Amino acid sequence: MASIYNQLGQFENALDNARQAVEIDPEGGTGYENLAQAYAGLNRLDEAKATLNAGLKHVPKSAMLHYMLAGVAANQNDPTTMEHELELTQAAGPEGQFVALSCRISLAVYHGQLKRARELESKAEDMARQANLIEATASGRAQQALWDAVFGLRAQAIQTANEALQTSQSAKVIPTVASTFALAGEEDKALKLANELAAKRPYDTFVQYVQVPTIKAIVELKHHHPAKAIDLMDSAMVYARTDSGVLYVRGMAYLEGKQGKEAADAFQKIIDFKSVHDVDPTAALAHLGLGRAYELQGDTARSRIAYQDFLALWKDADPDIPLLREAKSEYARIQ
Repeated sequence: MASIYNQLGQFENALDNARQAVEIDPEGGTGYENLAQAYAGLNRLDEAKATLNAGLKHVPKSAMLHYMLAGVAANQNDPTTMEHELELTQAAGPEGQFVALSCRISLAVYHGQLKRARELESKAEDMARQANLIEATASGRAQQALWDAVFGLRAQAIQTANEALQTSQSAKVIPTVASTFALAGEEDKALKLANELAAKRPYDTFVQYVQVPTIKAIVELKHHHPAKAIDLMDSAMVYARTDSGVLYVRGMAYLEGKQGKEAADAFQKIIDFKSVHDVDPTAALAHLGLGRAYELQGDTARSRIAYQDFLALWKDADPDIPLLREAKSEYARIQ
C-alpha cells in the first residue's frame, strides 16, 4: 500500500504504511525505500536520508538504498555525496551497475548533455542485451527519443523512436514512443499507437487516464488547441503530485493558452517536488517554463531569474540543441 500511496502523492498515508512495514520486516529493504520516498515527498529530506542509512544497517549491500541516497544528495545539491553513493550503487553488483548508469543518463539529460546521454545509453543497452533484457533496451531507446523530441531534435527523435518500436511493442515502450511521435509532428502515428494501447488495456487505469490522454493532449497542443489539451489532462491530475510529465504538458498547455499564472503554478510544482529517485530532467525544463510563464504575466524580474536558473543548469549543454537556442533568444529579449 505504501508504494501505491507514494505513486498517488499521498505521502502522509504512505508514511504510516511504510513505518508499519519496517516494523514488521526490519530486515527487508522495500519498507525503507517506501518510507524514504514518503519523507522526500513531504520535503523531509534529512529524515529520508536517515531512513535509508538505517536500512543499510540491515541490508548493507542494497544497490537501491545507495541509489536512493544518491537521489537525496542530488536534491540537497551535494554532488560529492551523490557521486560517492553512485559508486557504492555500482559496486553492489550487476543491478547496481545498471541503476547507476541510468542515473548518470538522467543527470546528463538534466544538464542538456544529450551526446553524453547517448554514449551512456549505448553502454546501458549493451548491459541489457548481455542480460537478455530486450524490453529494457527498447525502453531506454524510447526515453532517449522522447528527450530528443522535447529538445527539438525532430529527425533524431523519429529515427530513435522507430528503432525502439522495432525492438519492443510492450506497454512500457509504446506510450513513450507515441509521445515522441506526437511531439515530433507525427500525429497520426501517435494517435494510432495510443488508440491501440487503450484498446488492449481497457482496465489499466494509468493507461486510460494518464498515458493516452497525455498523448492526445500533446497532439492538440501541436494543433494550437490548448483548451482541449487541458481538458484531456484533467483525468491525469490525480497523479500530478508525482508525475512531472503530467504537470509539464499541462504547463505547456497553459502557456499556449496565454494563462501565465496557471502555467507558473504547474512548473513550480515540478521544481518543488522532491524524490529519492533519479534526477528528473523535467525539473530543469520547468525553470524555462517558469521564465516563459512569468513573462506572460509581465513579471520581467522573476522571468529573468527563472531563465538564468535554467541557463545555469544548462551551462555545459550541447550547443546545437534547438531548445537551448530558443531559451537564449527569449532571455536576450527581456534584458
